[in-house]
Amino acid sequence: MAEQGVPCGIGEVDAAICNVLEEKEDTYQDLMTRLSARQKTLLMALARSGRDVQPTSGDFIRKHHLTSASAVQRSLAALQEKDIVTNSNGQYYIYDYFLYYWLNQK
Repeated sequence: MAEQGVPCGIGEVDAAICNVLEEKEDTYQDLMTRLSARQKTLLMALARSGRDVQPTSGDFIRKHHLTSASAVQRSLAALQEKDIVTNSNGQYYIYDYFLYYWLNQK
């Protein structure tokens, strides 16, 4: 989107991200229709919480109105199997950064 040889500023980066999110809107909408209600709720909670979260902790479960640690573990396993969520050093996060941004706009 930036002209060759012209520095790209934050405005251009924001516009590029918005363009990508618009292009992926249908894909992400379809993805959400294929998730269970618990998986959607957990995915939204992960998106709103950033990277440093313990999704099976009591605080996280209460804050995001999830049902139980075992239900969160099942949802996490399903989201990992679908390559939506990944685990790195015990931290769970959304694999696709654009999906992360898209969910935060909802």
